[in-house]
Amino acid sequence: MKSIIVASHTQAKIDAAYDAFIRVFPDQQFMVNGVAVNTGISVQPMSSDETLTGACNRVNQARLLFPDADYFIGEEAGQDGEFTFAWIVIEDKLGRQGQAKSAAFKLPAAALIELIAVMSLVIY
Repeated sequence: MKSIIVASHTQAKIDAAYDAFIRVFPDQQFMVNGVAVNTGISVQPMSSDETLTGACNRVNQARLLFPDADYFIGEEAGQDGEFTFAWIVIEDKLGRQGQAKSAAFKLPAAALIELIAVMSLVIY
């Protein structure tokens, strides 16, 4: 059984990783575990570069914690102006890595107002 480490405790991210792997590799079995890690970036990344850095940092931290795993996954959501998106980084135990950025979509005005209010409370 192949082991997958998702660098997050968010159940939706763990479930998405499992679903993706069983669709791509239907004849294999996987054990997926989530682990909380330090992304090394701000709570809400505000650029594509920062978001990608966070996803890569997640993979690196997961590898340090579970060096014998078969796959490491870092998923990071970010924002650029009025748009939100995500970077996903997957690395195997040999160090081969794939990176993908989701489509971006415009946040509704109410969501932007709420985000600005929340971010004003965050102390860096």
